[in-house]
Amino acid sequence: MQNYARRFFISKNKLLGLLDTFFGKQSERIRKLFAIEEMAWLLPPPERFQLRQPKAPPIIDILIDQITKRLAEGIVLPKSKFKKALGYFCSLIPHLKNYTQHASARLDNNPPHMRLHKSF
Repeated sequence: MQNYARRFFISKNKLLGLLDTFFGKQSERIRKLFAIEEMAWLLPPPERFQLRQPKAPPIIDILIDQITKRLAEGIVLPKSKFKKALGYFCSLIPHLKNYTQHASARLDNNPPHMRLHKSF
Protein backbone atom coordinates (compact mmCIF):
# COMPACT_ATOMS: atom_id res chain seq x y z
CA MET A 1 0.00 0.00 0.00
CA GLN A 2 1.53 3.25 -1.00
CA ASN A 3 1.85 5.75 1.79
CA TYR A 4 0.02 8.56 0.00
CA ALA A 5 -3.33 6.78 0.05
CA ARG A 6 -2.80 5.48 3.58
CA ARG A 7 -1.83 8.90 4.92
CA PHE A 8 -4.83 10.50 3.23
CA PHE A 9 -7.36 8.18 4.89
CA ILE A 10 -5.72 8.30 8.29
CA SER A 11 -5.21 12.09 8.29
CA LYS A 12 -8.80 12.71 7.21
CA ASN A 13 -10.05 10.38 9.91
CA LYS A 14 -8.05 12.23 12.59
CA LEU A 15 -9.01 15.63 11.25
CA LEU A 16 -12.71 14.92 11.04
CA GLY A 17 -12.97 12.44 13.90
CA LEU A 18 -15.39 10.37 11.87
CA LEU A 19 -15.15 6.78 13.05
CA ASP A 20 -18.36 5.59 11.37
CA THR A 21 -17.69 7.23 8.04
CA PHE A 22 -16.05 6.04 4.87
CA PHE A 23 -12.71 7.48 6.04
CA GLY A 24 -12.90 5.76 9.39
CA LYS A 25 -13.80 2.38 7.95
CA GLN A 26 -11.03 2.44 5.36
CA SER A 27 -8.51 3.72 7.93
CA GLU A 28 -9.40 0.85 10.22
CA ARG A 29 -8.92 -1.68 7.41
CA ILE A 30 -5.55 -0.17 6.58
CA ARG A 31 -4.56 -0.32 10.26
CA LYS A 32 -5.46 -4.02 10.27
CA LEU A 33 -3.19 -4.63 7.29
CA PHE A 34 -0.30 -2.90 9.03
CA ALA A 35 -0.98 -4.84 12.25
CA ILE A 36 -0.74 -8.08 10.27
CA GLU A 37 2.54 -6.83 8.81
CA GLU A 38 3.91 -5.95 12.21
CA MET A 39 3.29 -9.53 13.35
CA ALA A 40 4.55 -10.98 10.06
CA TRP A 41 7.94 -9.29 10.23
CA LEU A 42 8.62 -10.96 13.57
CA LEU A 43 8.48 -14.33 11.81
CA PRO A 44 10.83 -16.13 9.43
CA PRO A 45 9.88 -15.77 5.72
CA PRO A 46 7.92 -19.03 5.28
CA GLU A 47 5.78 -18.31 8.35
CA ARG A 48 5.39 -14.67 7.31
CA PHE A 49 3.97 -15.85 4.00
CA GLN A 50 1.55 -18.22 5.76
CA LEU A 51 0.37 -15.51 8.16
CA ARG A 52 -0.38 -13.05 5.36
CA GLN A 53 -2.21 -15.40 3.02
CA PRO A 54 -5.47 -15.96 4.89
CA LYS A 55 -5.67 -12.51 6.48
CA ALA A 56 -4.48 -9.74 4.16
CA PRO A 57 -6.13 -10.51 0.77
CA PRO A 58 -9.71 -10.40 2.12
CA ILE A 59 -9.06 -6.99 3.71
CA ILE A 60 -7.55 -5.72 0.46
CA ASP A 61 -10.57 -7.04 -1.46
CA ILE A 62 -12.91 -5.08 0.81
CA LEU A 63 -10.82 -1.91 0.41
CA ILE A 64 -10.89 -2.29 -3.38
CA ASP A 65 -14.63 -2.93 -3.38
CA GLN A 66 -15.48 0.00 -1.11
CA ILE A 67 -13.20 2.51 -2.82
CA THR A 68 -14.23 1.60 -6.37
CA LYS A 69 -17.90 1.77 -5.31
CA ARG A 70 -17.35 5.22 -3.84
CA LEU A 71 -15.80 6.45 -7.08
CA ALA A 72 -18.51 4.82 -9.20
CA GLU A 73 -21.29 6.42 -7.14
CA GLY A 74 -19.94 9.84 -8.08
CA ILE A 75 -20.24 11.27 -4.56
CA VAL A 76 -16.74 12.72 -4.85
CA LEU A 77 -15.97 16.23 -6.04
CA PRO A 78 -14.10 15.94 -9.35
CA LYS A 79 -11.09 18.11 -8.44
CA SER A 80 -10.82 17.23 -4.75
CA LYS A 81 -7.81 15.71 -3.01
CA PHE A 82 -10.15 12.93 -1.96
CA LYS A 83 -10.80 11.96 -5.57
CA LYS A 84 -7.07 12.19 -6.28
CA ALA A 85 -6.31 9.81 -3.39
CA LEU A 86 -9.04 7.37 -4.46
CA GLY A 87 -7.81 7.50 -8.04
CA TYR A 88 -4.26 6.84 -6.91
CA PHE A 89 -5.43 3.89 -4.85
CA CYS A 90 -7.30 2.52 -7.88
CA SER A 91 -4.18 2.83 -10.02
CA LEU A 92 -2.46 0.49 -7.55
CA ILE A 93 -5.16 -2.19 -7.59
CA PRO A 94 -3.24 -4.55 -9.92
CA HIS A 95 -0.30 -4.46 -7.50
CA LEU A 96 -1.91 -4.31 -4.05
CA LYS A 97 -1.66 -8.03 -3.32
CA ASN A 98 1.86 -8.51 -4.66
CA TYR A 99 3.42 -8.32 -1.23
CA THR A 100 1.23 -11.21 -0.03
CA GLN A 101 2.83 -13.47 -2.64
CA HIS A 102 6.43 -12.86 -1.59
CA ALA A 103 7.61 -13.27 2.00
CA SER A 104 10.38 -10.68 1.64
CA ALA A 105 8.13 -8.00 0.11
CA ARG A 106 6.75 -5.16 2.21
CA LEU A 107 3.31 -3.63 2.46
CA ASP A 108 4.66 -0.08 2.45
CA ASN A 109 7.42 1.51 0.45
CA ASN A 110 9.13 3.35 3.31
CA PRO A 111 12.44 1.42 3.49
CA PRO A 112 13.22 1.55 -0.26
CA HIS A 113 11.90 5.10 -0.45
CA MET A 114 14.18 6.19 2.40
CA ARG A 115 17.22 4.44 0.85
CA LEU A 116 16.55 6.22 -2.43
CA HIS A 117 16.45 9.64 -0.76
CA LYS A 118 19.56 8.97 1.32
CA SER A 119 21.52 8.16 -1.82
CA PHE A 120 21.15 11.73 -3.14
